[in-house]
Amino acid sequence: MTKKPRFNVRAANMNLRPDSLKLAWCSYEAARLAVEHWHYSGLMPRGKNARLGVWENGKFVGALVFGMGVGTAGRAFGLGRFEATELMRIALRRIKRPCGAS
Repeated sequence: MTKKPRFNVRAANMNLRPDSLKLAWCSYEAARLAVEHWHYSGLMPRGKNARLGVWENGKFVGALVFGMGVGTAGRAFGLGRFEATELMRIALRRIKRPCGAS
């Protein structure tokens, strides 16, 4: 009997080396679960968002969520409201490292 994963998320080409980190597009549901569990606000931003999942050694450990925000992210570069995006959430599982590991 196989154990059902806690999060039903998979990244394409999961042929990973040990100690590898992978970023890939993820579903809304996966990003929402990460934000609800591992972001201090516990709230997924509304509106259209781009979501990147984060996998460490093949295990889903969180998500990065990009969105419109307040719409001023591109102003410094002469970009309009709909030409730039900003990082809205970083929701990563706390990783327990062995004592003495960096």
